[in-house]
Amino acid sequence: MYKFRNTTYDNWDPYHRTPLQIYYHSVLSIVKAVPMMIVSLLAAKYIHKLHLRPRLLCTTFIACVVFVSLTIFVVIDTDDWQFMFLVIIAIIMTVLSVAGVIYRLSQTRLLARFPILYMKFDMYGSGCSSLFSILLQIVSLSIGNDPISRAFIFFVCGTAVVILTFILALASDHLQFYRYYVGNSLEDTQQPPKKFKELIRSGLCIWPSIVQFLILIGAWMCTASVTNLIVSEHYGNGNPWNEKYFVPVVSFLVPTLADCFGKYTAKPIMTRKNAKWFVLASFLQVVTFSPLYFFCNAPTVTERQIPILLPHDWQYITITILDATSSSILIGICTLSVSRLTEGDKQKTEDGLLVMSTLTYICVGILSPLGPLTVKLL
Repeated sequence: MYKFRNTTYDNWDPYHRTPLQIYYHSVLSIVKAVPMMIVSLLAAKYIHKLHLRPRLLCTTFIACVVFVSLTIFVVIDTDDWQFMFLVIIAIIMTVLSVAGVIYRLSQTRLLARFPILYMKFDMYGSGCSSLFSILLQIVSLSIGNDPISRAFIFFVCGTAVVILTFILALASDHLQFYRYYVGNSLEDTQQPPKKFKELIRSGLCIWPSIVQFLILIGAWMCTASVTNLIVSEHYGNGNPWNEKYFVPVVSFLVPTLADCFGKYTAKPIMTRKNAKWFVLASFLQVVTFSPLYFFCNAPTVTERQIPILLPHDWQYITITILDATSSSILIGICTLSVSRLTEGDKQKTEDGLLVMSTLTYICVGILSPLGPLTVKLL
């Protein structure tokens, strides 16, 4: 955000945001939407024609290159060409997102070959990675003297972690355990392209998980742009908690901790008989919590059209904890229950997870314009 600030102010101020700062996340989500949708559709049909391991390694290497590029841009003065910098960042993040789609779909196929327990380990890893990122951001805020040094510390550490991940991915092929479950990926490449009818049939087997997942992801797409704008009610009093730590702790760390707790407690308890109740629970969860963020303390450039009915920090913190925990538990249940819905059929489980991931990216693409729209409605 500092890179897109109003340069007439010495420091970044949430009450004097520029249009680029307000719509940054929304613009990026829209720009990435179409490429992600196209790649996800093509990948669902043809991704198995490429060797699994090279796919994982190549996308991880792309992530390394992107993080190195972002680290370099941190120390470059972009004040005189902020819009061009936004375009460059949008291109870089689109490349990273497309690589992420390929990586996630490849990882989904990989996880389907392991026992269901390892899918839960993957969920733990996902939660811990987010937790590590937020803690690193908080540490960077604590030891950095200015926004540039803080960002530099964050991206240098992030780059080191991504490079280490790439090295560990290279080494994984030497593990007998890994090779046993992965099998011969050459056999996969010799199979004909997946027919959409086959994918649809696999998707219908796990329709409760897919519907539940799309409801929760769709709600997140509608509220993410708003939560990025929410600040402490006491911002501006000079207290470091309100000035520096409130947003990363409350808007990111607290939901991440709640997310980890939800993933830990989630169990594969959804069956075909009780699935409708979990779908209903997801719908009620979204209807209950998502609208509340629009009434929290999110300043905008112009006068707000929606009144701030929940101005206090404790109210926002409570909403965040309850929302993140309940949604994470529901997402964990719908993901872990895929194998039960397919009655243990590994091929249907693999194809079903692929369909769920593909539909998620399509949903994100279709709903991406809601980001700037929800900000505009404020």
